[in-house]
Amino acid sequence: MAADMPVKASHIQSIFDWTGLYIGAHAGFGRGSSSAVLTDPAAAATGNIFDGMIGGVQAGYNYQLRSGMLLGVEADISFSNYLPSNSVVSSLATARSAVTEQWDYVGTARGRIGYAAGPWLAYATGGLAWAGERFLSTPAIGNAEKKLNTRLGWAAGGGVEYAFAPHWSVRLEYLYNQFGKTDIGFASATRYASTLDFQSLRVGLNRKIDWPYQGNFTPKTSLTDPESDRWEIHGQTTFLP
Repeated sequence: MAADMPVKASHIQSIFDWTGLYIGAHAGFGRGSSSAVLTDPAAAATGNIFDGMIGGVQAGYNYQLRSGMLLGVEADISFSNYLPSNSVVSSLATARSAVTEQWDYVGTARGRIGYAAGPWLAYATGGLAWAGERFLSTPAIGNAEKKLNTRLGWAAGGGVEYAFAPHWSVRLEYLYNQFGKTDIGFASATRYASTLDFQSLRVGLNRKIDWPYQGNFTPKTSLTDPESDRWEIHGQTTFLP
């Protein structure tokens, strides 16, 4: 039995090799805050906190060193549930106009550094962040206007990930996003300036991708086996002008 120990240890280490490309999805809870000023030329100001469920997808690449240290890159995008309590960043009105700011998505492109011990991985992450949003202006006289805007900022956070099968892992991750101030002008001479920060706590599921014909590409055909090759990914979006 003692002679079998090194073989088992080596087998476990090879199962939980974090090096490689992965794709996945996540869901969780997001919370943001904003301060805004509406000028038309009367001025109105407000501060607002918004929160709700979010969901999205991610993809990345890891490289595990012999010491257990892990280096990686990851890009992700998260979407709101589009309920007013979740997607409306802020809203202001005067006698002349009303403006509502709504966020559509938050994306990041980050580096990762962590330490892997068998199936467990703890990591810190940080990098570039951007947010897509829309500003809707409804003047008391005239037609409604819409402006689309993209904010740039930074993201930082960390997480813990557990590999429960040779190609599958689950994670718990926290991210904080800080975005730059934006100032939007409308044809009606209305201006809307606001700040934005956003944080999220989310659970994710990742699938490591092996290229066909490489040494460790050994799919199973049983539907009850998480390593089955009988699965697919489907995505769909609809654009309405």
